[in-house]
Amino acid sequence: MLARHQDEPIRWWSQVIYSWPQTFKANAVTKVQHQYVPLVGGSVALYAPEDSKTYCMDQNFQAGLKQAKSQNAAYSALGYILTTGANWAKPIQNFKLTIERDSNELVSFCWLGRVKKISATQFQMIEKNFIPQQDLDIIFVQKF
Repeated sequence: MLARHQDEPIRWWSQVIYSWPQTFKANAVTKVQHQYVPLVGGSVALYAPEDSKTYCMDQNFQAGLKQAKSQNAAYSALGYILTTGANWAKPIQNFKLTIERDSNELVSFCWLGRVKKISATQFQMIEKNFIPQQDLDIIFVQKF
């Protein structure tokens, strides 16, 4: 049995996976569009080294946390599994993802391509012939 220091946080995680069978007509073009409201999780406090890497918390985000006095705030997070879905024969012809945060939140995430801020609370990524290279993890931290 491992001893645990009284001040050491208890680490845990959970995951929900949805899957369903689909049949597509042979020798035909099939257009697929996915749209859904994601299942959001979270935790009671940020863990600087681990969370900084997972959510690509850059200097601007870190400064925003400090300014909002939210360094140890509870947060909401969600993840999109993009890479294991990349088992189709061709790239995604037209990929568009919009991330929207509440006006009283800070948001951070990793993205290898171009991210365009389309409003005060929205960020958008548009890719042509997209082949996902990594999954997407997003963190939302409420400002105090």
